[in-house]
Amino acid sequence: NEATFSFSILPPFWKTWWFLLLAIALVSAVVYFIYRYQLNKKLEVERLRLRISRDLHDDIGSALTSINVLSKVALSKGGGNMEIGGYLSQIKNAASDTMESMSDIVWAINPQNDKLEAMISRMKEFAAEICEAKQVDLDFVQPQETEKISFDAAKRKNIFLIFKESVNNAIKYSNCTMLYIGFEKEANRLMMEIRDNGRGFDVHHGRTGNGLKSMKERAMVIGAAFAIQSKPGE
Repeated sequence: NEATFSFSILPPFWKTWWFLLLAIALVSAVVYFIYRYQLNKKLEVERLRLRISRDLHDDIGSALTSINVLSKVALSKGGGNMEIGGYLSQIKNAASDTMESMSDIVWAINPQNDKLEAMISRMKEFAAEICEAKQVDLDFVQPQETEKISFDAAKRKNIFLIFKESVNNAIKYSNCTMLYIGFEKEANRLMMEIRDNGRGFDVHHGRTGNGLKSMKERAMVIGAAFAIQSKPGE
């Protein structure tokens, strides 16, 4: 008589096709959940930024505008009282300076301005206005592919304020007749260059004021390289 015996051993469940499929589905679900959570948090932060910028613009902005306008009216009707006129003039100037700073803050907070294109547009508008007022020729060179570059609010604000301080210094103190503002993109780096044909100053000696120190500090905060090249007569 012949006897035949046969048997088979089932693979461990973690090696079966259904377990592998279930594991892949579970991992995919976790990744998707994390993605959706981060996306929702980002959208929530952007909505908050938008609401803050609108509130600042509508409430505080309108109040500052009223102070500025009323102080101008009071100055025009103040008569010959020099002391009162001096105080009103200080109020008007303080309101104007605060309105300008508030405008920069509102712009920086608004998430609709995160793209480099929006920042370049505001820079060009600011430079064109101040150069036209002082009869300075402006050469503004924009970077290529601006729509592909974006910054967070803090970095964008510091870049813009460095730019603004540089332009103000050139226009107010250098006696220049030409101002060049250019941008160049290399890989993941963006270079901004601001150059004037004014009288220059000694970078290493003399009183340079708080403006240059502030620009250096802002550059350090955002991890940017910052350099000033100038000397008397250049």
